[in-house]
Amino acid sequence: MRVSPSFIPEQDAVAVHGSRIVGNIVDATSVIRADDGKEYEVLGMGAIAVLPEYQSRGIGRRMIGYTRNRVREMGFRAIFLYGDPDYSSRCGFVPAETLG
Repeated sequence: MRVSPSFIPEQDAVAVHGSRIVGNIVDATSVIRADDGKEYEVLGMGAIAVLPEYQSRGIGRRMIGYTRNRVREMGFRAIFLYGDPDYSSRCGFVPAETLG
């Protein structure tokens, strides 16, 4: 993903415990094409990764929160999340089709 022209280097974040990287989140610009043909630039968030022994500690949720705050500052209107829908719903995401 880092070699893609849509990669956003300033949004590449890691979670560190001591001197060890225990999590990573990568973002890129993406496009949603609506049913009427209009295109909307959005942030594509993911992959989100946390080492298994550090999961269930809120690390992924904090990385997502960091990203959400930053994308507001960058002016993105939406985030397209790559990942598990069950996990993303616990972080406040909803399926796009529920928003029309």
